[in-house]
Amino acid sequence: MELDHKHYIVDMNSPNTKDFTAEDCINLLNDLVEAIQMTTFLPARSKRCDTIGNEGVTGDIVIETSHITIHTWDYGRISLDLYSCKSFILEAVREVILKYFKIVVITKELLVDRN
Repeated sequence: MELDHKHYIVDMNSPNTKDFTAEDCINLLNDLVEAIQMTTFLPARSKRCDTIGNEGVTGDIVIETSHITIHTWDYGRISLDLYSCKSFILEAVREVILKYFKIVVITKELLVDRN
């Protein structure tokens, strides 16, 4: 495998984060791994947080080439972090996100080449 260290970080707003469950999060993470043609190293996990002011869902999955993490808040914010030392197609990531969320606005989007 040729190394190609990429780090994708995106913050988004969506009106439907409150309906997003821990099970949805695990499905999204598994869909992302498949869409970017990676291999799961440690299975997806997710948990809902009900702490006042921080209500939402957090999940992560470890892939052979690094990790994917997502945080959602009930007030409509989503943060996704994907790091891989194997290249991936960014549009495939976006398509999976849009399968689960209606994105109103992308507030920050960054693709860092760490080579």
